[in-house]
Amino acid sequence: MKALVVLIIVFAAGVYAYPRVFKEKDPYPPPPGVAAGSREHLKDIARQLKAGLPKEIDSELTATDIFAREGEMVYTYRLVNHSADEFDANKFKELVHSDLRKRICRERDIKRMWKHHPITFSFQFIAKDGFSLGYLSVGPTDC
Repeated sequence: MKALVVLIIVFAAGVYAYPRVFKEKDPYPPPPGVAAGSREHLKDIARQLKAGLPKEIDSELTATDIFAREGEMVYTYRLVNHSADEFDANKFKELVHSDLRKRICRERDIKRMWKHHPITFSFQFIAKDGFSLGYLSVGPTDC
């Protein structure tokens, strides 16, 4: 019984101490002289991410742009095969927001970024005819 109590105490101490001793590295540290989470820092993150665009997500969707705003990263996606008149905008937004929130909240890299930068991720979806289908945002408190 004593061994079990000691084991529980050691485990609890480890759970408490681990995040304080072994801090996760910031995936997007600010450049020298730039404050973390500042406009300049977010613009630098967007610049790094933008280097990989455009990027085909799947046969239906392409990521075309990323830009920073105050406390927010905005991603633009283009639907490759569908025009806006093929969708009910409200239903599209409902379906996409629910699925997107779940995906974002499960994404390990996003969780790591939120530990260092509590920013909102926003997504705008543009149909192949250039018409916007909606704008959705997911922040750390949404998960």
